[in-house]
Amino acid sequence: MNSFQKIKLYISIFLFIPILFNSCKNDAEENELSILLAYLSENNILTEPTSSGLYYIESGFSTPESINALKPVSGDTVVVVVKGYLLTSPENVFVEKTYLEPEKYVYKKDDVIKGWEEAIGYMRKGVYAKIIVPSNLAYGKDKVGLIPPYSTLIFEIRVLDIK
Repeated sequence: MNSFQKIKLYISIFLFIPILFNSCKNDAEENELSILLAYLSENNILTEPTSSGLYYIESGFSTPESINALKPVSGDTVVVVVKGYLLTSPENVFVEKTYLEPEKYVYKKDDVIKGWEEAIGYMRKGVYAKIIVPSNLAYGKDKVGLIPPYSTLIFEIRVLDIK
């Protein structure tokens, strides 16, 4: 192989790698979407996503206290019990805070994923909700702990208090 052929080969490889990477990325994103759509169908979830793509499903019952309660504002401490798991493997719980050890965080001040922040903004004290967070509102292409890249996350949340 002469020098010109080697340069041509290197340029071809250099130009092909980003195409290959984007193709893999698109495949992963498409796979995530197909898994999410199958889950929504199998579980008869008819809730439309928010404009960001978050699925917010309030469940349980509302009490007069929760109906009239205020939503959190920036700087409020929100106290929740939460269970978080992967859509693809609900048996693999990556966070579970019970009534014995509720989670506390400062709304719009602590470093949490976009989907979590958006969902908590809809909630009131006493409300229980399931949120389905696509990877673009969670960790995207990054692997974080037990969470693989392009993973849709599900959280079951109950707001115990807003201070």
